[in-house]
Amino acid sequence: MNLFKFGAYTNDPPSYFNRDAEKQDRLLGYKRAWEAYLAELPDPIINDNPDINDNVKVNPARALINTSVYFLFGTEITFEDSPELAQDFSDSTEGDDPTAALPDWLQDLNKVWKANRKQSLLYNIGLSGALHGDVFVKIVPNGAGVMNEFPRLLLLDPATVDVVWDPNDCTKITKFIIEYTTEDDNGKPYIRTQEITANMDASTEVIQDWSMQWYEQEMEWVINVGWMPETGGRVKVGPAELWPYPWAPILHNQNIELPHMFWGLPDLDDSSVELLKALQRSMSSVNKVVRVHGSPRMFLKGVMPDQNDEIDVSADNIITVPNINAELSVLQTLQDVKAVPTCTR
Repeated sequence: MNLFKFGAYTNDPPSYFNRDAEKQDRLLGYKRAWEAYLAELPDPIINDNPDINDNVKVNPARALINTSVYFLFGTEITFEDSPELAQDFSDSTEGDDPTAALPDWLQDLNKVWKANRKQSLLYNIGLSGALHGDVFVKIVPNGAGVMNEFPRLLLLDPATVDVVWDPNDCTKITKFIIEYTTEDDNGKPYIRTQEITANMDASTEVIQDWSMQWYEQEMEWVINVGWMPETGGRVKVGPAELWPYPWAPILHNQNIELPHMFWGLPDLDDSSVELLKALQRSMSSVNKVVRVHGSPRMFLKGVMPDQNDEIDVSADNIITVPNINAELSVLQTLQDVKAVPTCTR
């Protein structure tokens, strides 16, 4: 997040106050993190021969992130009402259910976790936080279970989420904006947006409940530009829904907290991606050097071109040269490749 890339105050406002610039920078950071995690960063060296690819996509970042997520959620997380109940009942069944004596809230919680595939959900939450720096989980009433009898915990893509917070307190969110592009039945793209807005008491500014409203906006094709939102084409879809609680239907958490900032810090930030790119560039260069110089590259001096066929340099042959003044040498590499593997350990 390049939040403090200030411009000249006399010409342009500082980009810290430009929400669009901040969001675009954040989305590019997401893209670079995913490319690094999936080993899809651009090739560090250009190959002249299309049949030969010397690029090495070594990727220790994925192993490090997977290990950190495993340390968080690799073992089953349990909830207990007392030390005597410190056990996991997520796989319990009806009938001889040992959880019958548990409090009702704990039984219900175990059922909600089971309907939401607890371990898979928690692992994805950890992975999303490590790559994006933030986690957003939306509570969807009656969205899980065989009969949709349980609330669904929906892990949102942070690239589709934006927020508005209190200017005096960045931890107090007043609006969530979920926006993404999809297609209609004819394949024409359009924008879907859900705004979840806090309803606050006018005198105390205490959040009472939340209003949820969907919008759609058509897109039009612009020559030399592509698909762009139509001006004034945003329309409401259906009536607004009420979330009758003071707490928001979207839960947010930072991966690594940063003071005075809403957005968290990912494990795979820009500096880590640049380090990974440098590592891949070094390993790819070594790979190319080994390919080119792995077998001895010989050259001759003092020999006419028509005498080249008289020289046999095969491994089981004694090399002879047709000219007493000829000189046979091996091309030496100018790079010490031994140091590169050492510095990558």
